[in-house]
Amino acid sequence: MEVNQVRVGAIHDTAGNIRSLLAWPAGDLRVSTKLEPWEYIHEVEVPDLALDVDDTKIHARLNEITKNFRVEVHTEVSDVPTEMGDMPKGRLVRKSSTQAY
Repeated sequence: MEVNQVRVGAIHDTAGNIRSLLAWPAGDLRVSTKLEPWEYIHEVEVPDLALDVDDTKIHARLNEITKNFRVEVHTEVSDVPTEMGDMPKGRLVRKSSTQAY
């Protein structure tokens, strides 16, 4: 795994609408957050996002994802551990279609 890679966790509702995105270095195994009872979290892949990119560009990229995409999961949404090392995978799809990113 490259040193500059970023992992992204999407906090979302049961319809996949993204409430917020969390980003952390790929080498960090554990990050935790408190979820509301109606929230779920899945790790998603965000292309063109790396630690060697300016912070302003990282925030702009994450805002673009939040605005234009939702999370699609192929398994039934269930309670997910808040330890992100154990986070299930989801995928980003455009809000206007089911086409994956």
